[in-house]
Amino acid sequence: MHASGSHDLSHWDAEFIAGFSHEALFDLILASEYLQIRGLIDLACRTIASKIKGKSPREICNIFNIKSVFASELDEETIAKRLQDSTTCSSDKELPCSETPCLMQELELEEKALQALDIVRCQEFTGYDPKVNAYTHTRFDIFNLAFFDLDKESDFCRGPRLNMIPSPIRDSVVGSCVNVITLKVKESEVGFPIKVFGTVVARDQVDYRCVYLFRRERDDPQLITLADGKLTLMDPCRGLVPEDRMYFEMNLKIVRDGGEVEDFSKGVIVFNKARLPNDKQTMGVSLNSYLSRVEVRCAYVVHPIEATIEVNILPPGLPRIMSIVWIFTTVVKQQQRLRQEPFP
Repeated sequence: MHASGSHDLSHWDAEFIAGFSHEALFDLILASEYLQIRGLIDLACRTIASKIKGKSPREICNIFNIKSVFASELDEETIAKRLQDSTTCSSDKELPCSETPCLMQELELEEKALQALDIVRCQEFTGYDPKVNAYTHTRFDIFNLAFFDLDKESDFCRGPRLNMIPSPIRDSVVGSCVNVITLKVKESEVGFPIKVFGTVVARDQVDYRCVYLFRRERDDPQLITLADGKLTLMDPCRGLVPEDRMYFEMNLKIVRDGGEVEDFSKGVIVFNKARLPNDKQTMGVSLNSYLSRVEVRCAYVVHPIEATIEVNILPPGLPRIMSIVWIFTTVVKQQQRLRQEPFP
C-alpha cells in the first residue's frame, strides 16, 4: 500500500480501502493507531467518516450492526452517557463487554467498532503541534467519544438562593468548587500586540459538557499588548465542581495584520486539586502549544457563594472617578482586588 507517514495518499489507496469489510476497516484503524502510521490512520479514518457523515448515533449503530451496547429503547443522550460511564478515566479506553459465551464473537466485533469510532472522532481534532514536534489531541478525550457531543454546553445552571432551599436539601449542596481567577497569555512567539479570539472551555465530572470561560469571534478579538496580559473571562453558566480533576480546553487563534488567522493555543490543560499545595489557595496550570504559553490560575474554594456587584455608569460630563473594588470574607482576611481603573 502507498499510505505512509508522508501523507502522500493516492486515489488508488482510497478506493482500495473503501472496499474493505467493516471488520477489516476496524482492524486497520486499530493497528495503524497502535503503530502510529499517520498516513494510514488518516486514510482509514476518512473512509469510516465518509460512511457515517450526517448520521445519528442510532443510524451509525445500524450501519455497523451494534446491538448489545446500544439497546433500541435508549435515546442518544443515554447512549453517550452509557459510553461515558462504562469507560475508565485513563489513556487506555476500555469498553463494556458481556460474559455470555455465545455473544463473545459478536461483542468482540462491536468493541472493535466502538474503539475504531472513537479513533475516528479523535482524528477530527488531531493536529501537528510545532511547539512539541508531535501530533496531539487538541480536545478532551479521556473516555470513548464515539457518540459524545464535545460541543454541547452544560445543561446544569445556577440553583436558587441558599435561603430559598429547605434545610434538609441544603445539606446536600456542593461544598466546594474551583474558581478560575485569571487566564493569561504568558508568552507569545509572534510578539505583541496580538489580537486573540476563539474559545476556552472548562469541563468537570458533573457532565463533562462545555462551560465557556472565553468566547470571541474573529470580528471581535481581544487586544493583548504585553506578556502576562489577561484575557477577559466571561460569566460561566455554572460553578465548576471537580471531584479530583478538571479540564480546560483551549482553542485560541490570532488575527495577523494582513488578516491571516493562525492557531495560537490549542490543547487541554488538566487541573488536579490533589496537587494544590496545602499552604496555598491558588494554583496555575499552563499549556505550551503552537505559538504561545497560556496560563489558567485557579482557586479551590470551600463553601463557595456567588455575589453580584452592580455599577451605575455616571452621565457624560461628570468627572472621572478612580475606584477600587475589593473582596474578602470575615474568615479569610486577605483581600483580592477585582478592579482598579477609572470608571467612565
